[in-house]
Amino acid sequence: MTTSTTAPPAVRPYESYVYAYPHKTAYRPLPDRPALRELWAAEPKDALSLYLHIPFCEVRCGFCNLFTRIGAPEEL
Repeated sequence: MTTSTTAPPAVRPYESYVYAYPHKTAYRPLPDRPALRELWAAEPKDALSLYLHIPFCEVRCGFCNLFTRIGAPEEL
């Protein structure tokens, strides 16, 4: 009888992951940005919203390729 030293994938579910985001080097410079005032001039004012995300991560996720700084100051 032979024994395997490696467990089957079902036993090691977190050993790897599928990377689905483009790497930050894949982004390219964009042409000059138009002013938001011009872009949104024809939009109904009650249809506009803003989402602001401030992560408070203690560790950096393996899939995160955004510009981040780990180890926030204690006062945060």
